[in-house]
Amino acid sequence: MPKITIISPYHNRAQAVRLTLASVARQSFDDFEALIWDDGSTDETWDMLQSVQVELGDNRIKVYRHQPNIGLTAGLNDAIARAEGEYIAVLGSGDECAPDRLAKQAAALDADPEARFCACRSVTVDEVSGKRFSDEHFSGEIIRTADISEVCPFTHGSVMYRKSALEAVGGYDSIFKWCADWDVFFRLLDGGHAVYLPEDLYIRYARMDGVSFAPKKSVEQIKSKHLVLALAQLGDESREALKQKVRDQGLTQALRPRHPEITGDLRARQVKLILMGRTEPAAELGRLIDAEFGQTPKWRVMLGGARALAALPVDSDRLIAMARKLKSGLTPSRSGA
Repeated sequence: MPKITIISPYHNRAQAVRLTLASVARQSFDDFEALIWDDGSTDETWDMLQSVQVELGDNRIKVYRHQPNIGLTAGLNDAIARAEGEYIAVLGSGDECAPDRLAKQAAALDADPEARFCACRSVTVDEVSGKRFSDEHFSGEIIRTADISEVCPFTHGSVMYRKSALEAVGGYDSIFKWCADWDVFFRLLDGGHAVYLPEDLYIRYARMDGVSFAPKKSVEQIKSKHLVLALAQLGDESREALKQKVRDQGLTQALRPRHPEITGDLRARQVKLILMGRTEPAAELGRLIDAEFGQTPKWRVMLGGARALAALPVDSDRLIAMARKLKSGLTPSRSGA
């Protein structure tokens, strides 16, 4: 059996297949299998997966299809059940692994048998501008619950799990469409720890169809984020009660006590889009926020200021850094759900 199983879901990203699969084939660590699936795509993704697999001629790379679409969380859990590796490495569709990623993360988990997963530093590439950013949001070597209590300082695709630990907590929770990774990190770190490698072993591409830029996905993702944070504060019985409330009432109604924080996060994302010059998605996101949560005077001022700043001949990265500093003063402190 292979030491490592790579799992990578695809949905309507035909143009991003070759980049990802080529990075899998280039790994310096050769004892792995890669499970790459198409989740009911309506474009050419499935054809591309089959074509590139044949082109690479690497029998460690296995492609398959769910038809109809079963969703990201269900697909991940299905892949975990299929996986034969001791370790499971996540790889986002259209992203890349550095050639030594598998080798270094497997060595880190081998060296610490109690570690439940290993995350690494990543580089984010803006699909439109081509700019590259090193995601230096974490500086420690050991990850504990407190390190992810406000934000998750590493991206999902940078993680390699110990399969036995992932199975012990039940895998990804089906209540989530987005942020199931952050939820499972909380459960894995409950009474345990993970390890972190401060090396750029993962390259993430911020694409226009991703949650950062697609307005409807942004709204869903931010709500899911706050469900994660609410559940993380609860014991098992209360956790199940909140999940049932979500099923019965829907996510928006179940999280009503957190609406100020949800709105703040969504407005902050809208401001970021404005400062990046992404005016159309910023406007669409604004319309969605207004329709569901309304607009307060302070955010009206903030949005006006962001538009004025975006018109200045100042680098967008500097503007975004300024906006992040302002956000803390405009976003309410969190409350329970």
